[in-house]
Amino acid sequence: MKTLNISSLARASWSLGLGCALALVGYGQAVTVTPSPTALQEEVTLTIDVSKSEQFGLKTILEANPDLPVYIWTWTPSDPVGTNGSWNNSSDGCLLTHQGGLKYSLTFVPAEFYTNPSGLYSQGISCLAKLKDGAPYPGFEDFGEAKTEDFNVGILPKLCEDQMCIFPETRRASDFVSITYNTNLDTALNVQEGEDVYLQLSARGTDGQFYTLAEDDQVTNTPELKMTPV
Repeated sequence: MKTLNISSLARASWSLGLGCALALVGYGQAVTVTPSPTALQEEVTLTIDVSKSEQFGLKTILEANPDLPVYIWTWTPSDPVGTNGSWNNSSDGCLLTHQGGLKYSLTFVPAEFYTNPSGLYSQGISCLAKLKDGAPYPGFEDFGEAKTEDFNVGILPKLCEDQMCIFPETRRASDFVSITYNTNLDTALNVQEGEDVYLQLSARGTDGQFYTLAEDDQVTNTPELKMTPV
């Protein structure tokens, strides 16, 4: 495969640098995301094991009342599209599926679930589990609110499996962008070992005009457009 890392075309600057996101799972595996690596446009399942919660009252409440419904409350990388609801009345779209014991899960597509998923790989997912009403549960007031502590789980980006992939899939004007092109999947382009590959780029600016770094006949004479093998 060949890859080229470039800076945002909106700034008309170019670079060969790319930041990497690391997967982090904290809080004694209380929160996991599968599959990992994770794609922005594909289904993932987030599982919260409340038995691993170490703060607040939800664990104790559920041990005594295992049939109570549990909801996710999430704020990173952004609020969910359907909103979290209010603290005293969680949105039905945030209802978790009981997997047995004190494990609860939610299956969703990150790009569809979050209003702005652009920070998924850089910030991970921050969330907690709670009852529909997060206020102290009757009879368990001494344990505080009916929730867990705050969790954060890092998200590892899925590697490119298509002929061409652009990362990140959701971008801001200041982001660095990596374009990966898999020559093994291109039946029209016959690339020999050691042969250079160049990429022509065209982007439309906010003024509606299209811009390129080089004219078509100058692409192979433009070092910034030369791809590097990975």
